[in-house]
Parts: sequence; structure tokens; C-alpha cells
Amino acid sequence: MILQQKNKLRDTKTSEVTLEKQICAFYDPTNCYNSQMLKFSSRTTVFLSIIICISAFGVGVMLSGAIKFNKKDIVPSGILWPNPHKIENFDLTDQFNKIVTLNNLKGKWSIVFFGFINCPDICPSTLQTMARAHKELQKNSVYSRLGQIIFVSVDPERDTPDQLRKYASHFSPDLIAATADIENLKKITKTFKSLFMKNYDSDGSYSVDHSSGIFLISPEREMLSVLTYPHNYSAIIERFEKASEFYNELSQ
Repeated sequence: MILQQKNKLRDTKTSEVTLEKQICAFYDPTNCYNSQMLKFSSRTTVFLSIIICISAFGVGVMLSGAIKFNKKDIVPSGILWPNPHKIENFDLTDQFNKIVTLNNLKGKWSIVFFGFINCPDICPSTLQTMARAHKELQKNSVYSRLGQIIFVSVDPERDTPDQLRKYASHFSPDLIAATADIENLKKITKTFKSLFMKNYDSDGSYSVDHSSGIFLISPEREMLSVLTYPHNYSAIIERFEKASEFYNELSQ
């Protein structure tokens, strides 16, 4: 039934802001945005470009939020439809040395965030927010059965499974924390339309710039929504409720 609805919707006139245009910024931010608007150092400019691109992606999501697909139903704001991006296969190792692949998303509602342990502010605050939303959503009959939260570290050199296990325990006993070698991280960040880059300081230490969005993935392993920073738990709850209700209607 969902496939039939998708085929029907693909023939419907939709917003001019297509998924391809929304994602354009992730691959060519220079051509998508006027670089003269950013007058910072090259490192800061690149990082802020990433943030702006992600924000633009979120705006595109919002602009696609009033697409009528029949007489009585409307696509909720913030939902990527009718052409949600399909997540491709990936290989990670979690905090218990268990393999995490695309199959771990099948049949689940997944809330996913990319970051690293030594991230000073965005990562811990976002994971706290995700953990609170996850806890509150246990009251939701669908999420309590099918929901999961996932943290993917983009700093595999320092974020070992043992370190991830200790770090994840500060947020939620249910948090799946995983990472991979650089090549596999490039693979998963590409399929999530996310970015990360290592930046060295003069003393040889380094940090990792990364996308700050939260990705909501459906049980069919499709990206149904992206929440942009700053995050709050009520927005995550609201977005999940909209997405799951919409998804359920398509299944009937």
C-alpha cells in the first residue's frame, strides 16, 4: 500500500524545492550559496557553510510540508515526501563490539545523530535532548515498541567501543553508540547526507567538525525528516508523532 501511495504521489505536482535541490548544498555549497555572505577564516567558513547547508535542507523540508496527495490528507510540515531518501547499507561497530548495519534499522523508528566524544557542547547537549525525547516517547505505543536512538562517532581514532560504552551510559541505557573506520564512516555519512572533517590545531591536537542535524528514519529505512540545531526534546517528539501518524495512514 505504501509503495502504491508513493507511485501515485510521484505523479503529483510538488513543491519546487525538490530533494535533489535540498541536498545540493551538501555536495556543492559554493554554487548553492553566496560565499561573500561569510567573512570568516577558511576553516570557520567551511564549517559554517556546513551548518548553513543543513539549515537550508531543513528549510526545504518545511517548504515541502503542505503537499496535498488526496482530498482529505496533507503531508505534515517537516516530512520529506513523496520522495524520501533511501538509506543504503553501512557497517559500524557499537559499544559492545556488535556489528550495526542497515538491517538494524529495518522495522524500527530510528533517531540518529553524528558527533564525537570530545565534542564540547553540541554533542552532549544533543544527546541529552535525544535521551529525554526517547524517554518521553515510551508513552507512545508505536515508539515504545519500535523506537531507538543511535549515536555515530566520526572520531574512530579516539572513540573506541570501550570509550563509547562509558560515554553512552551518561545519557541513556538504550543509546546505541557506534563507529567505524574512516572509509566506512564516509560511506554512512554519504548515505545520510551528512558531513565531517578533522581539523588540526597548531599544537597537533585536533577536533572534528560535523553536521549537527538529527535524522528520523522510518521502518522502511527512509529518511522522513531532518531536525536542525538547536534541538529541543519536544520538537523531536512532535516530529516523530507527525511522521509515524502519516506513515500509519499510508499503510492502511
